[in-house]
Amino acid sequence: MKSLRADGARNRELILAAAANVFALDGFSVPLDKIAKAAGVGRATLYRNFASREELGLAVFERNVGRLEALAGEAPQSGEGFHLILSALFDDMAAHAALGPALQGCEDDGCLQDLHDRVIAVLDRFRVAGIRDGSLREDLTEKDLGLLLNTLGGGLGRGESTPRDADAKRIMDLLFAGLQQT
Repeated sequence: MKSLRADGARNRELILAAAANVFALDGFSVPLDKIAKAAGVGRATLYRNFASREELGLAVFERNVGRLEALAGEAPQSGEGFHLILSALFDDMAAHAALGPALQGCEDDGCLQDLHDRVIAVLDRFRVAGIRDGSLREDLTEKDLGLLLNTLGGGLGRGESTPRDADAKRIMDLLFAGLQQT
């Protein structure tokens, strides 16, 4: 990405934050003008930053993965760290539940593969550490991480965040009970 002036970078962040919220509440097919209005920018500013709806959706995902990678740099390399990272990831997935299904066509073309691989790489470091410290099941594999992501993402829908957050918490409670070493 090219270097942006301070106001351009601020506008880009405003657009990404607004897009994340609007997509979560209204779905991926929402008029982009609604996102521009929520961000407090004009339509031209939105399109100057993001040429298409898909590009905007991917940028929201990219932003989330970047935050996850930053968090992983600060988290303890342990089962506790795995729990922290997976919880943060799931919070993002719950907040942006409408994006996954909407970008399915993009995923079929492989454009989400890099982001998926980056998430799995982060989770796998903590999976290995959690198995090593005895807090995670010994039979938890890297392949299982992909299954978890698909299951978690498919279990949430768009709409008001309060019921979705409650569903996310319940899914996470059940998931972590199953991942713990017995």
